[in-house]
Amino acid sequence: MGLKNQKSVDFGGMESIQEEEAPPNPPVQSLAMSNARMAVATILHGVGTGMIGIFIAHLIRHVQIVGFGYDNGGFLDIAIESPQWRRMLCVCTGGLFGAVTWYYLRGSSTYIVSVDESLKGPECHLE
Repeated sequence: MGLKNQKSVDFGGMESIQEEEAPPNPPVQSLAMSNARMAVATILHGVGTGMIGIFIAHLIRHVQIVGFGYDNGGFLDIAIESPQWRRMLCVCTGGLFGAVTWYYLRGSSTYIVSVDESLKGPECHLE
């Protein structure tokens, strides 16, 4: 049986005291399980983030090798040592990749919302 809280209620000038049941405290086992689940989630999140970071580092290194033909030294050194045609080809390829990706990710709607319509909120024309 939980502790009872006293609550004062005013009934038209007459005050009455009512007792209400206090919510029960959660068991210690559920708090420990909740803390353990939070610790496991935090560890898994950290490991996952680290793995994604390692993958991105390797991806950038391989793009440098394919794009500029070098993999030793800093990015500025690699860009300066590569021929001009190769630098231009990398920029054009990256732009083409970005354009094609944007085209497919923008969806099937070809309607472009203006700034004024977007400020109107949900009643703007979206098809």
